[in-house]
Amino acid sequence: MQYYDVPYHLDRDLVIASMKKLNESFDWCDHYKILGGETFLSPDLKSILMAVPQEKCGKVSIFTNGTIVPDDRDLFAVMRRKRINVIISNYGIAQEAQKKLTAVLDRENISYEIVKSPAWIDYGLVVNHGANDKELLHQFIQCFIICKIMLNGCLYYCPRHAHGYDLGLMD
Repeated sequence: MQYYDVPYHLDRDLVIASMKKLNESFDWCDHYKILGGETFLSPDLKSILMAVPQEKCGKVSIFTNGTIVPDDRDLFAVMRRKRINVIISNYGIAQEAQKKLTAVLDRENISYEIVKSPAWIDYGLVVNHGANDKELLHQFIQCFIICKIMLNGCLYYCPRHAHGYDLGLMD
């Protein structure tokens, strides 16, 4: 996120349309994750959560660093109805805010877990290093992060590629 000069919220209608298209392409999803930036800052979080196909998902999680404490009864109702689990990444900062968030989640009967996160990892600049296809394949195979990401209507195998493309730094 540090590479964005002007951070932006994703277009709600595009996100929901993309989710619907994705949801039509699978019978079952083991884990549906809502993340990116600080999730509780999204003005469209309720609408996005409503588009999650709960009946086709084993687990649904919202990821947060716990620094934002929502105060929206409608959001809490959606989170309970969709059986959301909030994953709070604990980097050893914002302890007081995280305590406030967990108190609200307890009060609202919303499931959560605090995950001790390692120190922030800087993977370096998002730039083209001129690697050939063989080197790129080796790097891809060595990557320990196995996740797919939907960003602006496109599905990517790697979050770095998705954001590198979004920033105009990669093909």
